[in-house]
Amino acid sequence: MDDRSNEAEGRPRADLDTLVQDIVQRVLEVERRREGASFSERSYSDQPILRRGSDWRREREERPAGAGRPTPAGQSSSTGQSASAERSASSERPASARPTSAGRPLQERSIASTRAERARRAYRSQARFDQQPLPRDAPRPLPHPALPPTLARLRYLEGGCDDQGVLLRGGKLFAAQARLAADFEDDQPYQGALPFRYLPTYQELSDRELRGYFSWRTLWRRGEASDAPSTFVRLLSFELVNGVGVEPGTPVALELRRLVDACRDQAAKQPGAAGGVVLDLERLLHDYVVCHQLDPELATSEEERAFARAVMTLRLAERARLCQEGLRGLTSKDQEGPTPTDAELWEALGRVSSYPPERSPFLRTHADESAQVAAGVFARLVRHCAKRRKTDFVDSLVGPVQEHAYYPFAGVPLEDAPKPEGLRVRLTAAETITHRFGRWKLRKDFSTSGRSRELGRIVRGIDRQMRDDWDFGRPLKEKRLPAYVARMIQKESALTLELSQEAERRRISFDLSKLGSIRSAAALTREALLVDEERDGYLPDDPPREAPSSIPVTTVPPMPGERDATSPADTPRPAAAPPAPTAQPSAGTRDGSPEGGTPSPCGLDPEELGLLRALLDGRPGPSGTARTTEMLADSANEKLFDLLGDTAIEFDEEGPRLVEDYAEDLRGMLEP
Repeated sequence: MDDRSNEAEGRPRADLDTLVQDIVQRVLEVERRREGASFSERSYSDQPILRRGSDWRREREERPAGAGRPTPAGQSSSTGQSASAERSASSERPASARPTSAGRPLQERSIASTRAERARRAYRSQARFDQQPLPRDAPRPLPHPALPPTLARLRYLEGGCDDQGVLLRGGKLFAAQARLAADFEDDQPYQGALPFRYLPTYQELSDRELRGYFSWRTLWRRGEASDAPSTFVRLLSFELVNGVGVEPGTPVALELRRLVDACRDQAAKQPGAAGGVVLDLERLLHDYVVCHQLDPELATSEEERAFARAVMTLRLAERARLCQEGLRGLTSKDQEGPTPTDAELWEALGRVSSYPPERSPFLRTHADESAQVAAGVFARLVRHCAKRRKTDFVDSLVGPVQEHAYYPFAGVPLEDAPKPEGLRVRLTAAETITHRFGRWKLRKDFSTSGRSRELGRIVRGIDRQMRDDWDFGRPLKEKRLPAYVARMIQKESALTLELSQEAERRRISFDLSKLGSIRSAAALTREALLVDEERDGYLPDDPPREAPSSIPVTTVPPMPGERDATSPADTPRPAAAPPAPTAQPSAGTRDGSPEGGTPSPCGLDPEELGLLRALLDGRPGPSGTARTTEMLADSANEKLFDLLGDTAIEFDEEGPRLVEDYAEDLRGMLEP
């Protein structure tokens, strides 16, 4: 011992500390081993791993007579002594996993009853407790001296009762507190990090948080709030749906929309700051609009309404195709509405597709052709899915039709739950909410509101194929598509291109920019065709002027032999008369017959009759007329076409001549 002490005195201090720690660790390790060994020796040391029937029979035989059963005959006293020794040993051992009730203390015997009572208290209906009237002399919480009088009365209501003596709790308590503090204003903003509460009420807020809320609400109503804390926003929305602070109806919906916009702006500036509350507020706005039967546009955006209209357009087009071809057991009588046009179907496909057609320069330029190709591909895909798949084509894009339970104002403290029996509200073209027999139901014609990537690949394939067929010049890179879909797109694109080219060949286009040159050329041609009389101012289209009644004019038709020698200068003309602008030609003058005489055949005028008679006699056409021979022949052919059905006067190298087949008919008509 002395040697060890001497050695210890010669060692450094650090080595001594290390030695002491090693000794302590060894002692602790030995103690742990001893405790484990003793526990393993005491734990079920007298019980085998498996108990057989013979073991149970042996125990019954060894049971003493005082336990209620007699000892079997022939059993020796030594056996009884061993049994008593075993009982004493078992009493010294710790209690087993399932001890009998006879040997347990009172506290251990009541474990089961305590658990049952705890479960009954946990699942007991709160409504029953609420209906229990409190005595009038029950202790009430003292008002908070640091709170304003209004907030002190608000706190006092938390332990109060209504007129019937029923404790105020839940929605009734919240509504009473909200009406009490409807016009209260405060100027003590909350300082620090505000704790988050999902379904906040006044009762859950501390005094400092309560004053901070009313200070924030004061700034919000004035339009001066710079932030939108999630807890305060939810609490304010609960006030609004209970009709506190704003008139019920449309003003509440507009104020909720204002909250949604403010939270969305804050989430855009600070990602994750108020993203969850936006969804909850939109759901609350939907519920309020539905229960109060307001305008659905207050609760939905234009994008949501456009998507719903697109889904219904696709479903109408699909059902029309199925009814037309008799697929899925449908007939023409099962058609639900008018069939959408190609343009409407193309717009709906673009709204649902992840590849918007309006971003493609080719699809914007060739909108009609693109709509025609898309409608053809859509019809082929509808037919393919109806014959080869269990799911329709539109269901594969936006999901099947859903109908499930609807729970408005879930978790919101309301004074009275809305129960409008027989209600039916159509939020969008594809969303309908009904309330019948006390149950709310929501029907949606789609399961996913996002754009379809599968449809986006199809629309992009249409764009790429049409660019190649139309030689657009900026081809798209080919991406993998199912082989049958690629073949459908190729066939529809080729068919549309062929129809487009055929329509282009039949189209007549007018270039309005060339009207000036056309008019100039027409003026030159007209100048070249004018005769001397027309150049002097006489126009053949002018109506003949009537001569004065004091100067009778007698017109003598020239003889056939004298027509050639007659010149315009030798033709007798009436004396000049003042112009009569209001004079109109008579009916006989218009159809070519002289006034007061018999009408000429086929409405031929004298000059045209003279031309026909000259041709029948084998003489050339008359000269010196106001119109040329070609003009007279064309006019006569037009009037004789109804009678003959063909051209009567033709022109050759020698001039005009009659067609031999119609010469006798014309002779009989002119010389009856």
